[in-house]
Amino acid sequence: MKPRVAAVFVAAALVSAVASAQPASLAARSATQLSGSVGHAYDRQLRVVVYDEWGAELPDVVVSFTAPVSGASASFSPSPAVTDESGEASVTPIANGTIGVYSVTAAVAGVAQTVTFTLFNVAEGFRPGEQLASVFAADEKGKIRNLRDFLDGGRSYALIEVCSFCPACEDSERAAPIGIARLADRKIPVNLVPILMFGFPAPGTQTDAQFWKSHLELKGPVLHPSGSMTSDIFRAAEFIIGLPALDFPTTLLVAPDGTIVDRFRAAMTASALEARVLRAVLAEHPVHEATAADVVVTMDRTSLRGTAAPTLTGPLGSVRFEAHFTQLITEDIELRFDAAHPLPDVVHVEVSPLWSDGVQRYQRAPLYVNYLSEFEGTPLDLRGWSDAEVLVSRRNGTFVLDVDVKQARVAIAAQLVQYVNEGYLTQAQADAVVRDLNGLYFELELDVDVRLRGNAR
Repeated sequence: MKPRVAAVFVAAALVSAVASAQPASLAARSATQLSGSVGHAYDRQLRVVVYDEWGAELPDVVVSFTAPVSGASASFSPSPAVTDESGEASVTPIANGTIGVYSVTAAVAGVAQTVTFTLFNVAEGFRPGEQLASVFAADEKGKIRNLRDFLDGGRSYALIEVCSFCPACEDSERAAPIGIARLADRKIPVNLVPILMFGFPAPGTQTDAQFWKSHLELKGPVLHPSGSMTSDIFRAAEFIIGLPALDFPTTLLVAPDGTIVDRFRAAMTASALEARVLRAVLAEHPVHEATAADVVVTMDRTSLRGTAAPTLTGPLGSVRFEAHFTQLITEDIELRFDAAHPLPDVVHVEVSPLWSDGVQRYQRAPLYVNYLSEFEGTPLDLRGWSDAEVLVSRRNGTFVLDVDVKQARVAIAAQLVQYVNEGYLTQAQADAVVRDLNGLYFELELDVDVRLRGNAR
């Protein structure tokens, strides 16, 4: 058989094999336990993947998702679902108006195997984006309290944490007061609201709550279900946790206006808790980066002045300015100065970032200046060669520093000795690198003064 004819037959066989491939199995490609609020679309999809008998993912296969016809249930969008090029079919459940747990089955015609998902329609008021439900419960003293009371009439955030007698809950609630104290320093009040869902060995009681508060030295009240699994607060705790059940701790972060802005599982460190609350504050009061800065560079009594937006050029050289967030509450400003000739022994720099939001930034770390030079006409970046700390002063919104280039030359020369000794550089080349320092590059880390009410003052 001629090669060309053989190739045609092989191609035809492959097309036939693909065309005859039939679905043989399916598997879940998402969590199989989900919770969502009644009357709303779930925030996560149900996803399955369909395979043929050789384990290849099959596109264009119809997958049916079936829920109960009565009681707690859901509809699905789209319906039916069809697998994409990767063999995956996905639907969004839309909960009906009935609270409860139920099963959803994903099936493909001709395939005996199915995939089962467990869904929990919870009451409104316990998921991000919703207004916190009004739920009453007793505290460790027997006083009846409403969850919404901990918003202090719209002045405080609330961390509502469903907990039990478990090590993770202990860790979380020991760390929470530390994070809350840091936030208080920023004028961001936060109330911790433990709900002791389970004491030992049954639903939490007033005695359990008293022990929990004393054991962890908590300042605020501890809520409990008074030993009843049918109490409103026990049911609310179930809604907060959702599925998978008994995932302690599970916490709601509620904004002062009552909007649930976050929901998270597992123990939180003080820093992680602080970051989550600050993220919520920043969402309400965004902090903008500087796009420019007023800059003064003085060398040998001659100054380059103007706005670097982001570049400023003049007879002394050029300045490039940038600003960016490196952490949630930290901002770095970067300044690079390329001189028109080798640097003198001292360079004076003033930087006034032009922030557009009025939020204050405070220096939180010393500045380390790095240097630029040339090696036989090629630009040379000496970052890390001379980590001399430079003291930065602040005059209103201006950061002022004096760079000791003479000291840097000594440090860089010491670094180059090894290269000269090993024959990588001649002494003349090393001397030229030190002599021809012609640029500065530095970063200044700033603390962003984020506060709750309006922008920082």
